[in-house]
Amino acid sequence: MKSITKKISLLLVLSATLFLSSCLDSSEGSWAGNEEYSYITRDAATNTVYARTIAGYFITSEKIKTYPEGTIAFISYQINLDDEAQRTLIGEKQNMNVYHATLAGEPVIADQTTLKFSEIPEAPIVHFENLMNPTFASNNYFGDRWLFPYQVKLKKRETMKANFYKVPNEGETSSDEVIIDIRLTKGGAAEEGASEKLTGEYVVVNFEDLRMMFDSSDKDIINLRFRFYRTANKDELFTTSDRFPLQIK
Repeated sequence: MKSITKKISLLLVLSATLFLSSCLDSSEGSWAGNEEYSYITRDAATNTVYARTIAGYFITSEKIKTYPEGTIAFISYQINLDDEAQRTLIGEKQNMNVYHATLAGEPVIADQTTLKFSEIPEAPIVHFENLMNPTFASNNYFGDRWLFPYQVKLKKRETMKANFYKVPNEGETSSDEVIIDIRLTKGGAAEEGASEKLTGEYVVVNFEDLRMMFDSSDKDIINLRFRFYRTANKDELFTTSDRFPLQIK
């Protein structure tokens, strides 16, 4: 997982609102997005590959077209909102604009993980210093991919990986609530004599398999709660009191 401090600062702001951008150079007839959190998908009606950006724009370019559907990326770009030649209509009703964007540098691709249905392997406990509420929960704008910004303590050259495990419960699809365990594992060899520093990280989790598990049930949503170790609770598992709805239908 990449540790990108400036992106974590942005993600902490994004957790409060969906349509917020770090853009500084926009005018009425143009928009310049600066490392905007984006989701690459495909329009079934026109077969157009494009990115949905955090600012609410649909954009495409020759580079964007090379990424597979479901990719999460941080994209810096500029679009002309007034030039009809620089946009394409998509959707069954041909009523959505996709703007042809000029990219500023290579998109930064975010690492993703999926929900595991296996038992949690035995491993040393690693604590979260802070785990923020998931961004884009209960929103299909970014598919089933939820973004979790978090903070941990790491030494230089150490890495961190977050894994998500579904907690088995009786009745399975009859339940309205699912508990998900989050476990951290450290990797890498710490530099000799290095001290721990508070580090911002993030993980993008794809909950598609969980949604499909409940697809044949009569439920419109299921509520997710998360269980993990955090420094404030020492070695006792903490379970969130907030419930986050996953849209099924």
